[in-house]
Amino acid sequence: TGSATYTDNDLRANLHGAGALKFYSSDLVVARDAETPGIIKVTGDNSALTGRFLVMGDTKSSYNYAMLVAVTNAVALGGAPEAFDSDGVYVYAGVPGYAILRADATMTVEASNRGWKLHNGTLRTPEGVTLTVKTPVVIDVQAIKDGSGTLALGGDVSVGNDGVLAVREGFLQTSSPATLADVPVSFADLTDGGISVDAVATDGDYQSKGLMASSLVL
Repeated sequence: TGSATYTDNDLRANLHGAGALKFYSSDLVVARDAETPGIIKVTGDNSALTGRFLVMGDTKSSYNYAMLVAVTNAVALGGAPEAFDSDGVYVYAGVPGYAILRADATMTVEASNRGWKLHNGTLRTPEGVTLTVKTPVVIDVQAIKDGSGTLALGGDVSVGNDGVLAVREGFLQTSSPATLADVPVSFADLTDGGISVDAVATDGDYQSKGLMASSLVL
């Protein structure tokens, strides 16, 4: 419940309750590829929304449909559920790269009961933007980081179904060298960027400890 207005692909929402806020690419009228996805920009204060925030890119009638949802502040993604939900923010793509969550401004997602799951999903940070995620993250199959900005991971990160974090563009930070200790990380398709030595927290001592990951593909 609450209020929402939609104008020119801009959804201003002030929602509350346990219902989910869903963005399905299969609802698009025409097929969209990963380079020209359907785009919705979400603004407003959804801090009282405890339901899931879903970005879904999938297929319909043998065509792939890509969906990009852009946010300008962390509260647009919802507040904290009473109980932990590992799928609180769920970015799912049947085809890698076809579900994109883009941060259009620097923001911090604090640790809470709203976990994140990325199933072939993409986190995009444009130039000059840092997206800091301190809540637990699950990488299922693959998570893609693109955009020339920075993704900073400050909470527990785990994998399912042989998950891999693929950094294709921009920079990756962690709050501790051990943040990605159980996560395979690939820079195989990196066009520009890498690991940033500026840690999110003071315990990230890369110079003396290095970066710990279960595997690195360069």
